[in-house]
Amino acid sequence: MKNNRVPFFLLLLLVIGCNQPPKEKKPISDTGIGTMEFHILDRTFGSSTNKEATELDTSKGYFLWIDLVVKNNGSSAIQFDSSFVRLTNEKGGSFSLSTDAIALIGLNNGECLHGASVGAHQEKKGFVVFNVPSIGNYTLQVNGTGNWDGGKREIEIVAGE
Repeated sequence: MKNNRVPFFLLLLLVIGCNQPPKEKKPISDTGIGTMEFHILDRTFGSSTNKEATELDTSKGYFLWIDLVVKNNGSSAIQFDSSFVRLTNEKGGSFSLSTDAIALIGLNNGECLHGASVGAHQEKKGFVVFNVPSIGNYTLQVNGTGNWDGGKREIEIVAGE
């Protein structure tokens, strides 16, 4: 008869590993400009306004979900909206935040950054969602003032990374 017992040290490793606190997710990209910091935690391309959906209706293109942390190091609160972020592709196309997805994020108890207030010396985590024509490489442009004349930083969003 075979011995089906798990060696004690493997069991101990399993128990110790399960009791570890979850590791903090490190940003895949971050940048700062002015008094603002932007940290991208994740990005997902989907064919639905519901990030978890599996349906493949691509008649309206795709949705690029960006899990973002915005930190306001300034002395007054800001209202985070499309004046702080925009998305472009290598062909020069420009894409705005998806209003369809913004509405659904709220209905699904998600955290949408569009319209969120970020207090002085505080940070806010949530999603920004763009309607894009295809899965591909994009550039997220961010600025620290809500005014594009005040400078910008660019963060590459690469499909498949």
